Amino acid sequence: MLPPNRCARHTNRFAASAVCVFVVAAASAAGPAAAMTHHADLDGDGALSAAEVEAFFALYSGDAQHRYHCAAGTASGYAPGPGPRNCAPHAADWEYGDWRFSLRELLRVLELHGSGADHRYCPAPDTVDGFAPCGAAKRPPVKTEPGDITATRVVRMNTAAGDEDIYVDITFEGDFSTVTALGLTEYIPGGWSFVGYFGDEPPFLGPLAGTESMLEFAWLPMLTSPVRFTYRLTGPPGVSTFDVFDLDGESIYRIASLPGDYPAPVELTGAFDGGEPLDSDGDTIPDVEEGIGDPDDDGIPNYLDLNSDDDYATDEEEAANGTDPYTWDEPPQAPVSAWPALAALFGVLAVAALRRFRRA
Repeated sequence: MLPPNRCARHTNRFAASAVCVFVVAAASAAGPAAAMTHHADLDGDGALSAAEVEAFFALYSGDAQHRYHCAAGTASGYAPGPGPRNCAPHAADWEYGDWRFSLRELLRVLELHGSGADHRYCPAPDTVDGFAPCGAAKRPPVKTEPGDITATRVVRMNTAAGDEDIYVDITFEGDFSTVTALGLTEYIPGGWSFVGYFGDEPPFLGPLAGTESMLEFAWLPMLTSPVRFTYRLTGPPGVSTFDVFDLDGESIYRIASLPGDYPAPVELTGAFDGGEPLDSDGDTIPDVEEGIGDPDDDGIPNYLDLNSDDDYATDEEEAANGTDPYTWDEPPQAPVSAWPALAALFGVLAVAALRRFRRA
């Protein structure tokens, strides 16, 4: 029987005549009179196989905005992109039911696939989508805690060698023992596009070659820290300049026995050109160290500003002197012990000036 709270939620939200999100499978001799089947379970066997997850990813990634519509002639009953909505929303579209999938909804499908015995899932009225991996209650106690997973990014290029492509190294670290799904979204500068990826722990799902603007990657559970992979970007013809701070991203992960998903912000920790730290303004301070702050409010970020705090000394001079290049400092003052000598000097200069005046 369909869980009344889930059925009521979707019926009330979309229309008085709407049906529940879930498909009711035909009764089997060995099973109950009716069983709930996830829309991604194309053969209705109560398990999400790797092929079915890949088919769902094709639906998910078939439109740049992850929109989908009803399409009766397809295996799932849905197709990518905008179109008719004369059926119930997909079971994976649980967050807003807005005919558009999100990365967290994709991770939920991966969690159902990767966490249950033999990839099986069971009805679970109290979960976000009405399903849970079969045997989830028998999982070990939670080991991974929210905030345990960290993510870093290193950008590499080699313009001197004529290589115009950009290589981005992503590393996740932490306790993955009870992580059930991991996802990464990367936002790349306009005009640049995705080429491919490789690494020791490559994602299970990733973008197609040629994808622009937003890249999404997803991993199944059973990961071992550190999780490392590299993706490659290519730019417009003849363009080799790349601003590492135009690259941004975020990652999320799900934890067994805990509801929801948890963020792991991606921190830029390195940028290199030909193996040397990238220094866009040539002040001897790496771009990653300078960052995009603007303490003197001149509209120029620190990594492009030769005098970030607009004081008496350049950033390079302050770095050499051991002072803070990003905090305004008073010009250096003569010590008190030097005042008598300065007074005598000023006196000599004054007398010399007076004699020249009299001669004139």
